[in-house]
Amino acid sequence: SWSWRDSVNTGSGLELDKIQGGVTMWNLQAGITTADNRWEFKLYCNNCADEEYDRVIYNQVFASSSRGTFLNDQRVWGGSIRANF
Repeated sequence: SWSWRDSVNTGSGLELDKIQGGVTMWNLQAGITTADNRWEFKLYCNNCADEEYDRVIYNQVFASSSRGTFLNDQRVWGGSIRANF
């Protein structure tokens, strides 16, 4: 899947230094199932381009002029095997 988000203010206030620029995200998934539908094998990747952006930008408690951030999840890839009974 593909998603795009325009620039957004990530803080609780409307300060201009809390604006995060636009970002594009790619998530992929591919799989195969046996002919009898008993087994399913999948590979997946989330945030495949390893885009980094701030989810939240906030004021530091003891230093009013500095900012802290919570970042998005890094690239994640993996696989799964599923058996149907």
